[in-house]
Amino acid sequence: MNKYLTEAQVVEFASKCMKGLRLDWVANFARAIPDEVVRRKQDADKLFVFDNYVVMHYDPQAKAFSLIKDEEERRKDPILFGVLEGVRKLYFVADWKDAVCDLTMREVEDALGQPAPTIAPDPTEGV
Repeated sequence: MNKYLTEAQVVEFASKCMKGLRLDWVANFARAIPDEVVRRKQDADKLFVFDNYVVMHYDPQAKAFSLIKDEEERRKDPILFGVLEGVRKLYFVADWKDAVCDLTMREVEDALGQPAPTIAPDPTEGV
C-alpha cells in the first residue's frame, strides 16, 4: 500500500478517460467488492492506516447506488484507495476487474504516462 495518486494526477486521469469516472466513499458504494479486496482493506484497518476509503470507478450513467442485478454483474471494475484527513492523496489499496471493464491502477498509470509515486520505506525501521 505504498503507491498513491495526487489530486493533480486524478484530475489529469479524469480528463483523459471515458466520461463517468467517480469517486465514492466505500460505505456508499453499492456494488459487490471481491473477498480479496475486502481482506486488504481489513488488513489496513488493523493497522489504523487510513481515516476512510474511496472507490474510483466508471459510472457513466450514475447508477452506482441503484444497480439492478444484471448491471451489477457487468460493472465490477473499481480501484480501492485509502484516504487521510487533510491529505490530498489517494493511497492505492487494491483493484479488480471483470470481463466488461478493466479500470486498474495500471490503466491509470498508463494514461498518465508514468508510474504512480511511491512512499519510500523508512530506513530506520527494524533498527
